[in-house]
Formats: sequence, C-alpha cells, structure tokens
Amino acid sequence: MTKRVKLLWVMGAILLAVGGAALASNMGFKFVPNIATADPDIYEISIPLNNNYTDLASIFNDINASAGCSAAGVTVFAPDQSQCSWTGSFSCNQAYTAGTGVRVSTYGTCTGWVIVGSHNPSFAFSFGLADPNIYDVSLPYHTTKTDLAGLYTEIPNAAGVTKINPDQSLCSWTGAFSCNTTITIGEAYRVSVTVAGTTWTPSHY
Repeated sequence: MTKRVKLLWVMGAILLAVGGAALASNMGFKFVPNIATADPDIYEISIPLNNNYTDLASIFNDINASAGCSAAGVTVFAPDQSQCSWTGSFSCNQAYTAGTGVRVSTYGTCTGWVIVGSHNPSFAFSFGLADPNIYDVSLPYHTTKTDLAGLYTEIPNAAGVTKINPDQSLCSWTGAFSCNTTITIGEAYRVSVTVAGTTWTPSHY
C-alpha cells in the first residue's frame, strides 16, 4: 500500500522547547502522516530527533488529540524484537528514545496528526548489537538518500535495510539482487549491522 505524506519545511533557525530545554536547530519540521488504512494495518513513522514526546503514551495521546484521528496502538521494538505496545490503560508503556522509529495503527484514517520537531545534526545512531538484532530507525525528513540501496551503502557495516509496508509485507536490501525500493519521507526503516558497536550519522540536506 502507498502512504502519501505531506511535509512542511520550516527553513532557518528556530527555537524549539524539548523536554523542558530550549534547543536551537537550523531546521524545524511539521510533518503530517497520511494514515490511509485502519488497524490492523501499521505505519512505520519517523519522529524528529528533537521532539516533545516522552513515552509511547504521549505519542498515542497526541494522535488521539488530533482532528479525525483515533489511535489504536503505538509500538516500539527492542533489537531482539521484543516489543512494547501502548494501546491504552494497563498496556505496555516506556520512555521514547530519540532516533527510534515507531509503529502506529489507528481506528480509521488519520490525516490530522501533526508531528512537530527539529533535526539534531550531531546525533549519531549507535547499533550496539550485530545482526540478527534489528533497529527501527527514524530517518531525517531531509535525508539525501532516495532508496534502500543508497541507505545501505551509507551505513557502516550494514547487513540489511528493510521497509515494512502497512500490510506488513517487506522489502529488504541486503546487497545485489535483493529488494530495493524508494525511501518515503516520514517512514522509519529497519536496520541491521554486521559489527556490534557500529555508529552512523545520517546525511541530510
């Protein structure tokens, strides 16, 4: 399935309050995911590195507070693929970690959720564990990479880069003759590396 997205670029210096601190950035974003199909379809969402979310519940609540949107669940995965899903009271909640992609599902379409944040150009992703451990990565909205193969080439010691579609079908680039596809702004991607402790600072415009 295709996910259309709308992106508003706010160029120039902005001041953004994040976690009680004022952080300066040379680029801020307002991003509106177009979640076109309902649960059980799931959307992989990139969150800006500087953002106002504290935990999974805060993301869930922000979706619910958005016009026309009703959150079904917000999920993150640990490298070993154990998961924590917030679906409402008494479900699993945990702190949101910058750079982590989230899986979002809603009851019906959702085109009113506005994600606000900014980029941190000094942030480096750290992959502490090697393949088969996997990391869900929030790509910068202004990434210079256009497809999975390009992203794979940029990440040191990459073992694979995977796009997960809303229907949970996969496209994984692991080298020549594997599945390649275009990167969609606002989507998170799954990354594995061959060397534990690998770090990566993504390129961007």
